[in-house]
Amino acid sequence: MLTCCFHELGHVLHAYNSESAYYDGQDLKDKLFTKKDRDQYDIARTYVSEWSLYGASMVPSEFVAETFSGLMSGLAFRQTAIDHYMLLGGPGVSYTADVDSSNNLFSRFAA
Repeated sequence: MLTCCFHELGHVLHAYNSESAYYDGQDLKDKLFTKKDRDQYDIARTYVSEWSLYGASMVPSEFVAETFSGLMSGLAFRQTAIDHYMLLGGPGVSYTADVDSSNNLFSRFAA
C-alpha cells in the first residue's frame, strides 16, 4: 500500500515541477530521445518495475513515478535508470547509484 502512495506522490511532485517533462506526455519520447537514447531508456525501464515496462512505454511519467516509489522504498537501481529519471525531471535534489562491496547496487536520496 505504501509503494502505491509513493507512486502517486511521485506523479504529484513530478507534475509540480514546471521544469520537468511531466506535461509532455506521449510526445516526450520523440522530443527527448533519439533512437539510441530510446533504446537506453527501454533498457533502463527493465531495471525499475514490471509496470515501468508497460505503462512507461507510452507515458514516461509512469517510469518516473515507479522509480520514485522504488527510491522512497529503498530499492536499488542501476545508473542508467537514475540517469533517465533525472533527465525526465524526477522529483528529488540528487540521486546517485553506487556499487558496494557486496556487489549490490543502491540508490540514495540526498536532501
